Amino acid sequence: MENLNITAKKSVHCVSGEDTKFRSEQDIKMSALSNFTAKAAGIMALAGVGEASLKAGGMTYIKGAR
Repeated sequence: MENLNITAKKSVHCVSGEDTKFRSEQDIKMSALSNFTAKAAGIMALAGVGEASLKAGGMTYIKGAR
């Protein structure tokens, strides 16, 4: 398959009883026109071998501290 496009006027929900994995041989880009929230009930890890940045128009909190 060369391209997979999913468009919905309302919501798209993906539910898996086991692992869900996304892999790209190039860039992965995600965006939201409103809020973007990520939650983990267990461990959460982000890793990169290059530069990393976190930018916000308001306050930015690391470890929930001000």
